[in-house]
This record gives sequence, C-alpha cells and structure tokens, in this order.
Amino acid sequence: MNGWRRVSRREPCPICQHADWCGVSADGVVCHCMRVESPHPCPSGGWFHFLVERPKREFAPRRMPKPPVRPRMFNAELSMAGFRAEFEMPGGGRDIFDSLREIADDLDMCAADIDRLLVGRSAFYGAWAFPMLDAHGATVGIRLREYGGSGKWSVGGSRDGLFYDPELVPREATCNGVSGRELVIVEGATDCIAGYALGLPCVGRSACATGGDMLRDLCSRLGVGRVTIVADNDAYKFRPDGTPWKPGAEGAQALARKLGRTYRIVTPPKKDLREWLGAGLTAETFWMVADLQPWRRPQFRGPVLFPPSAPKTPTIPHT
Repeated sequence: MNGWRRVSRREPCPICQHADWCGVSADGVVCHCMRVESPHPCPSGGWFHFLVERPKREFAPRRMPKPPVRPRMFNAELSMAGFRAEFEMPGGGRDIFDSLREIADDLDMCAADIDRLLVGRSAFYGAWAFPMLDAHGATVGIRLREYGGSGKWSVGGSRDGLFYDPELVPREATCNGVSGRELVIVEGATDCIAGYALGLPCVGRSACATGGDMLRDLCSRLGVGRVTIVADNDAYKFRPDGTPWKPGAEGAQALARKLGRTYRIVTPPKKDLREWLGAGLTAETFWMVADLQPWRRPQFRGPVLFPPSAPKTPTIPHT
C-alpha cells in the first residue's frame, strides 16, 4: 500500500490496538483497520476510520448565467402599419373607400365612426384588424375580426390594450355645480364605435376584466375626474359553487375600484351599447339614462353627493 505504513508493536493500530494486519496513512489521518467495522468499508477488506475530523467543505452556490434577453419577434406598431396600408390600398383596383364601405356593411355601422380607430385589414387572416393602444397611444396589440362573421382573436404576441381614437377629447360637463372632464368606458371595439356614432367620448376595453391600469393612466394623462362605465347586460353565469354572477356588472365594479375616480354605471336594456344603438338610441337618451344613475366613489359605500358635503361642526351648549 503506497502512502501507508504497517502497524507494529511499537505503533499498534489506533482502533483495535493490535500490532498486525492494519495500517495508517502517511499523514496520520486515516486508519485501515481489519477488525473493527465502520461505515466506510474498504474494497480490499477491512474498514476505514478517520482519525482526524475532516473539515466540512463549503460549496458556493452555483450561479447560472442569465439567459440573454430575446428581442420580441412581434412588433405591433409595424404589423398594424402593414394592415393599415393593406386597408388603404388592398389591391385589385380597390382603395380606402372600398374598404370603408365593406367594413361598414359588415358591421352595419357608419364608416366615418369606424375609421376613427384607424382599422386595417388582413387578407392572410381574412379579418379586419383593430389596433389596441396603451395609455399614450402606442399600439401594443392587434385584435382581429373575421370578414362577415363574429369570430374574434388576437395576433400572436399581442398585449391587451384599449380601443380609442388617438385624438380623443374628454367631455366637459357640470354636475351639481362642479365642472370636470368625463370619459365613457365601454367593452369592445364595436361598442366604442357605437359611442362615437352617438358623439360620446368613448374608450373600449378588450374584455370586461382587462385594461384597468391603462385606463387609470389614460385618465391621468387626459385629466379625467369621473367616468361613466357602460356594463354589458350579460346573461347570468354560475360559479362552481352554484352562485350566479354577471361578468359585465362585476367587471364594471372592479374597474371602478381600480380607477379610483368618481363613477357611475349604466346598464343598457339591450346586450351592449351597439345593440342599444341599433334599437334607436340617441345621445340625448343615453345622457338622460346616465343622469339617473347616482355618482359614487370607490372608497365609500352607496351614492354620494357631488361635491361631498362638509362635516358638521359639533355645537357646544352654553353654560
């Protein structure tokens, strides 16, 4: 055994105290004992015993290199510019007016109101393209709507955003002697177009549970102090525990809490604002119905007056 020395009578085995068969490493750290067992058996027979406690090795945590940031393969601004160019010059002898007439006939809405959203078209997808914007007007996603149908989906890589005219101006209104800027928030691109047909300062969400943060930023940028939320008149749905709920109504309440602004909620007698417009809604009727709804604040329960009443000063009785 190279690097080992045999035990002897002068230097017996430190484990079994015998003078034969065993060995000790040259550095005196390990004993190879042939008689006393240990948890470390030797392949050639016997057992290893550590005479000096080995220091514990401290392993530094292995830091994996961070993967490189991959560039986004989908550029919403560039893709929407291509869809818009296809809308304006789709080929085949057509121009932007033919596209406007086709989408107006498809949606049964006014072409001028539709074009406020700067829509596009895609022969590849066979659908109309609606840009979804962030609070500053940048395109972050694209919502598609199939030609002549109701199928809707988003281009891969899109983020949920808002539908609105980049040159949108809030409504200046006075309520109970207090003037302020107001927006009307609806759900979907077609409801936003219906609002423009009525002359409403509309912003559309992509769904009833999205867009809250962007809407809050948009209200801050435009100086909006109160909002009128149009909640879709959805049919009741049922949770797994059997309790009923309405997505449009609950989504409107959740949005009001997130915006943190004075609000009121209008529920159309039809499914949504677009169907209400098709049934003969006018701007005067909409504002009349909206004025019947109480203004509320998210931090308080129940309706509040506008402006809030000042707290009464307690009266101190004279002695």
